[in-house]
Amino acid sequence: MLWGLSAAVLMAGCEPQDNYPDWDPAADYPSWAFDAPFYYRPAREPAVVETVATGVPVYYPARRQFFVKHPTGRQPGGVPRVAVWCSLDRGQRWRRAGCFGVGQTHFLFQAVDDGPHWIRFLGPSQPPAADDPGAPQRVYVVDTDPPDVDFALAAPDRPDGAAAPRRVLAVGEEVRLRWRIRDENLDPARTRLASNFALRPERAVWTPFPVTPPADGEMVVPVPTEALDPGGGRMRFRLEARDKAGNMRLAFSEPLEVAGEVRRRAAGPRPPAPRGAAAERPGWPGPGECLRGGTSRRLSWLPSSAARYEQVVLEFSASNGRGWRMVAEGIRSGRDNVWWVPPVNAGLCRLRVVALAPGARRVLLAGSLPFAVRTGPPGARAAAVGPHR
Repeated sequence: MLWGLSAAVLMAGCEPQDNYPDWDPAADYPSWAFDAPFYYRPAREPAVVETVATGVPVYYPARRQFFVKHPTGRQPGGVPRVAVWCSLDRGQRWRRAGCFGVGQTHFLFQAVDDGPHWIRFLGPSQPPAADDPGAPQRVYVVDTDPPDVDFALAAPDRPDGAAAPRRVLAVGEEVRLRWRIRDENLDPARTRLASNFALRPERAVWTPFPVTPPADGEMVVPVPTEALDPGGGRMRFRLEARDKAGNMRLAFSEPLEVAGEVRRRAAGPRPPAPRGAAAERPGWPGPGECLRGGTSRRLSWLPSSAARYEQVVLEFSASNGRGWRMVAEGIRSGRDNVWWVPPVNAGLCRLRVVALAPGARRVLLAGSLPFAVRTGPPGARAAAVGPHR
């Protein structure tokens, strides 16, 4: 028993003891020795979205962890090393976020909240701040939230006077779209408005409108004939909004039922249209009419509503309204408006009159029924459109 007690005392004396239990390496060594312990670099270099002041680049990261590139490309050896300083109050107060490690090209910055982060670099070969408070060398605007979108539609009122929009529409009736997009960093050039016509709109291909909608606006859209095509009977709209950080929000309307019959062209030759009907809209293509591509036509008719707008254009589609191109601009009522038939070979062409209203709104004033355009044999290469001598 005495031998066991002696062995226990001997073993206890051999245990290692910490001679400096209160030693804090992070406090005793330089700060850069504990910054950036792991080196990362982005798979793709962050892009400059815009510049401010005297060419200060502005970045819009969509996450609160983002990369800050070394001002000279790579951190060399030796001390002191380049440090990253940040200000959250437009240069009033600055704090050090860390230092670049040896050979490091990108500093992984950890932000706490969304908002602008002013960045300056302190160290060898870095210029001092010339202003008080110091101006940033870079700005990183952290934005993790997508835009807020309000999107609604108002169909024609019910016959009984009820205010609720009607869910079953007929071809030619109008649907008014209203929307409002709110985001401090909204990218207005990337806003898209699209529609589709299918029995199951969520599985159909969306066709974008040929206009960039404003952040706050409205548009009047008539129910087209193609909404009654086989497999159709419904129409739906979608608004897509993005901010400068790339965050996206999609807003959808409820599917609207479209009722009625599809008028199809009967087999065999068609009788000529009555002269009285053609005289009502001189120059306007009639349903089933065949035009020759690469020729000019004179349009002497415009709807009466065209007189209320300063800018009115004529647009043509060779894909039954899936895509449009402008064929005449500055058209006016009370005169002959000349437009060129595009050199295509298509059997489902359409023509429409569109007014460009204030606020970047587009108002559809008139649309034709399908007609055909023949330029040459199917598959032949069309010649350039231009005046004939």
